[in-house]
Amino acid sequence: MAHGKEFCMTNRLIIHIQSNSTDLKWFFEGNAATAAHSSKQSLWQKSWQDFKGEVIILAPATDIYLTSITLPKLSKTKLHKTIPFAIEDDLVEEITNCHIAYQPIDQTGNVAVAVVSIKKMNTWSELLPASLRK
Repeated sequence: MAHGKEFCMTNRLIIHIQSNSTDLKWFFEGNAATAAHSSKQSLWQKSWQDFKGEVIILAPATDIYLTSITLPKLSKTKLHKTIPFAIEDDLVEEITNCHIAYQPIDQTGNVAVAVVSIKKMNTWSELLPASLRK
């Protein structure tokens, strides 16, 4: 106990999608238990309908294109419109078939960007129990 308060661990489900995108490993950490499993079948055996806690999904880095681009200071709206054009020549897939995530421009004008195929994200989603798809 620290300063009279009881330590309370939150429930956390960590799902690691394997690089073959057909299997996954998962780890549950909660108030009274810690358990690791290595197949999606055991993930389905547990009912996650009423799960209250944090869900973290780790995707294979080999399926994600990470880059950094330098742009002038832009508004959020202009940044959102500019990034796809700034990276589209680097992509194998059409930009309209990709999900793009990025951080705000830093002080030097750099923007960290992650790109993944929407088809790949849908494949990952299908690996999860329906109750965890949000």
